[in-house]
Amino acid sequence: MAMQALNCSDVACARAQSADAVLNATFVAYTDGPQQDERISGGTPWRGMVGDLITSSIATTTHLSKDVIMTTVQNELGPTTGYYFNYQPAGATTLDFEGTPDTLGQAENIVFNQNRGIVAANQTIYQVTETEPDGIRIMFEEIGTDGVWRCAVQRNAYTLAGAGSKVYLAEWEIGKTYISNINNEYCTTDNRVCHEDDIELIFGTAANPTAEQTKASDNMQTRYSNFAKSGIPNAPNAPAWQPVVSATELNMILVNPSGVTSINQTQHAPACAGSVWGNVVKFDYQLYTV
Repeated sequence: MAMQALNCSDVACARAQSADAVLNATFVAYTDGPQQDERISGGTPWRGMVGDLITSSIATTTHLSKDVIMTTVQNELGPTTGYYFNYQPAGATTLDFEGTPDTLGQAENIVFNQNRGIVAANQTIYQVTETEPDGIRIMFEEIGTDGVWRCAVQRNAYTLAGAGSKVYLAEWEIGKTYISNINNEYCTTDNRVCHEDDIELIFGTAANPTAEQTKASDNMQTRYSNFAKSGIPNAPNAPAWQPVVSATELNMILVNPSGVTSINQTQHAPACAGSVWGNVVKFDYQLYTV
C-alpha cells in the first residue's frame, strides 16, 4: 500500500523519495490499511525512522546508542473513547457503535484486530464494575490504554534495559486539555489526562495554568533540560529519577495531580507485568515477523 503510494516496487526506490512523499505514503497505509486487510491493526501510526538511534526492532535490539525517556499519560485512549462512544449508565453491558450495540470485547476489536479485543475483555482484571456509572466505557479506555500505550511502553523499556540501555519511564497524571480534546466529553470530565494533554506542560505553553500545572511543568522541564545537558534527569527538591531495571523495578516517575513527582516500581502490574499483555493477549508487533 505504501509502496504503491510511492509508485515504487523496491526499497531502494522508496529510500530515494523525499521525506514528505514517504510520510504521505505511510499516512495512506495507516488510513486505508485496516479497511483493506483485517490483519492490520487500526489506529496505530507507522513512524519512519531516520538515523542510527534505533536500527532494528526494539524487541530484538541489543543496545541503544543513547539514553532515552519514555512517557505516557493516564488516559491515552480517552480521545478514541469519547469520539466513538457516549456516556453509559451503571449496569450497561453494551456500547453503541454506529447504531449497533457492541459488547466490551466487540468494541475492543475496533482497536485490537484478530479478535484480541474479545480475548482482552475476557481477562479477570478487566471486569466491568456494574455499579460504576459509565463503567463499561471506562473499562474500554483502560484496556486500550494498557494494550496500545502503558503496557507496550513498559515492555519496550524493560526489554531495552535488559539489553544494557538506560531508559527512564514516566506517566503524567496531570495535564492541560489539548486543543484536539477540548470538545471531547470523556477527556474533559473526571480529571482525565488524555493523549496529547501533556504537550503544553512539557513545552510550558499552557494558557492560564493552575498552580499545580505550573509546578508539574517546571519540574519536568527541569528534568528534561538536565537530561539533555548531562544525561541525568533530576530536579532540585524532587525524587531522583533512576533508569528502568526490570518489570518489577521500573523506577517510574509519576507526575501527580498535585504537581509533584513520586516514584513507582510497578504500573498496572497484573496487566503489564503479569500474564496478560504480551502473553495471553499479543501486542501488535507479535502478530508479525520482527
